[in-house]
Amino acid sequence: MDGIRWTRSDFAYTSENVEQEIDQQTVEYLYQNLYRQNRYSNLRFRWNGKPLILADPSSLNSKICNFFTIRTSWAWTQGQSRGLNEQGQLEQTCVTIAGHPVSNIGLIFDGTSHTQPNQVDSPSGKYFSQQWEHALQMDPAFMFGTEWNEWIAQRFLQTNSPMPFLGKTRPVNTTYFIDQFNQEYSRDAEPMAGGHSDNYYYQLVHYIRRFKGMESLEAPSPPKIIIINHDFTQWHGVAPFYLDDLFDIPSRNHPRYGNQGGQLADTTQRNHLAVMQVARDTKFVYFYASAREPWVKGNAFNWLLLNTHNNYETG
Repeated sequence: MDGIRWTRSDFAYTSENVEQEIDQQTVEYLYQNLYRQNRYSNLRFRWNGKPLILADPSSLNSKICNFFTIRTSWAWTQGQSRGLNEQGQLEQTCVTIAGHPVSNIGLIFDGTSHTQPNQVDSPSGKYFSQQWEHALQMDPAFMFGTEWNEWIAQRFLQTNSPMPFLGKTRPVNTTYFIDQFNQEYSRDAEPMAGGHSDNYYYQLVHYIRRFKGMESLEAPSPPKIIIINHDFTQWHGVAPFYLDDLFDIPSRNHPRYGNQGGQLADTTQRNHLAVMQVARDTKFVYFYASAREPWVKGNAFNWLLLNTHNNYETG
């Protein structure tokens, strides 16, 4: 998208499930084939003047250790965990959208228990909100949001001892699930059709703005009568003034998830919106929108719909 800063990334190779030798080989491979050759340097996340990597420094040679800012690990599994710097000071924490069904921590967990054990209110974001509020009080340099597109539900057979699951105990030799077992225990935050819709996206945006700070919102301009079909210069001075990201209307054509077959195609996005404004007087509300290119009309009477009362049939 034009004018939008691209995402920067780094690598994490510290896990209790990864052997130290594999960890070492992976980091050395990345260093020799990616970092040393200065490939994709504009995509790297840098911290304290160096590319950041999460790995066990005890297994790495001095050249690699001097090249990177190294952290053995940052918090990533549960909210309230602490990622520390070299001096043992708080540097990072994570905020998680939900827990696991084995811990009975779902989207509506209130900090102590599920207050509605027989109900599901997944779009409310209670647990995510509490995670953020506590993390903001901790005030670290960095936050990890976990997760975004967690498309996995793992099935296990409990063989050693009874296992807690959904607030109850599962006997030995029975099945239990972790991760995205159902909507209530899903950490999949990306917008979806139905379900939680785009609730978690906007909740994430809200808290990122609180964490990072932002410019004060522009105060609305005084009421003004807009004469329809007259010169657009009458919109000068109407505030706030909304700018849209450019080149963000790509068509979609992608195979369905899993083995469902077929394609998901969407070519309905037609116009590159550029500027939007809202004016009002004592009787009417006026809307202005401009596009980067000539408007492409749809084939329905409401192709440019202002859904002012949340009813897509009437607008």
